[in-house]
Amino acid sequence: MTAPSSSPHSAELVVLPDHAIAGGDVHVDAAGRILSVAPGVGRPRHNGWLLPGFVDLQVNGFGGVDVATAPAEDLHRLGQKLVATGVTSFLPTLISAPIEILERQLARVADALEAWPVDAARALGIHLEGPFLNPKRRGAHAADDLSPPDIDTIEVLMAAARGRVRLVTMAPELDGAGEVIDWLVKSGVRVAIGHSEATVEEAEQAITRGATLCTHFGNAMSSIHQRAPGIQTACLLDDRITAGVIGDLVHVHPALLRLLVHNKGASGVALVTDAIAATGLGEGTFSLSGVEVTVRDGVSRDAAGALAGSVLAFDEALRRFAEAVGADPTTLARTAASNAARAIGADEDVGSLEPGRWFDAVVWRDGVDEVWIAGKRVA
Repeated sequence: MTAPSSSPHSAELVVLPDHAIAGGDVHVDAAGRILSVAPGVGRPRHNGWLLPGFVDLQVNGFGGVDVATAPAEDLHRLGQKLVATGVTSFLPTLISAPIEILERQLARVADALEAWPVDAARALGIHLEGPFLNPKRRGAHAADDLSPPDIDTIEVLMAAARGRVRLVTMAPELDGAGEVIDWLVKSGVRVAIGHSEATVEEAEQAITRGATLCTHFGNAMSSIHQRAPGIQTACLLDDRITAGVIGDLVHVHPALLRLLVHNKGASGVALVTDAIAATGLGEGTFSLSGVEVTVRDGVSRDAAGALAGSVLAFDEALRRFAEAVGADPTTLARTAASNAARAIGADEDVGSLEPGRWFDAVVWRDGVDEVWIAGKRVA
């Protein structure tokens, strides 16, 4: 067994996915992996709750950096800025664009991931949100940038990314979508359903084929109707799929958030920000992958008035979510980290404070107080 690197990380409350330990100790090895978690003795090293580092599956940009256009050094800077919000792992996200442009974007982000800085939030791979989306539910994605799903196109995009795509969001009802889902799952890429008018049956078929996530539940998808329950109903009812949800209380009403958590349980919801480059920059006009958006009163919209991502930092999302649903510590740990990590198959390494995982952690005192990645303090 590898020896612990220093004194244990003890806290007033160490929060695990299914329970919390008051005054718990987390022992970490020299490499930054967790050796053990147990009740502690003596005064806690950290004042507050010790939560797993947050995992955000949808980051289009942050602090003036747009994933779609930024060079490698700016993408690294984005990862370094995210840690102040408690995010220790994330998926840089690209939205729909013409295929030849997406190829270049994927290659550029893949290059940036090759030499990622150790003091930045871990980039676990790329989230490709599009271009296989339903035009009727495209949201802020430009109609001309959408493409029908087919194997040739996905092979071209995956080749450009050199194995770095971790998650693809697509509308499962489109012709050819089933074959593309099968290809992605076989290739080890996780699939999310979203930007969709799928029937409940079409959504269930996609889940059975291997889809594990519903992208920004309640947005850019058909509503629940008593005779046409649709994609949202499938996401609410099926335990095989995690509902990603933007926690700004604008994209999803607090009452619906409570319904979602009540129905899915603590293990079925993952907070995301869907943050854009304008996050943290105040009000004004900005770009989201070439689409002009205006931020006013903390909400970003495109020229047509559609919601266009968010300007929400993850720590604020968690605070708002906790207030809206009255979540207990373990629910916060699951919705901020564990569920997202599981949905993309990264839960053996990140997303919880269980033995074997990296010691990626947040000391939470009604907000982010400290942030640790692989046993080293980064904020």
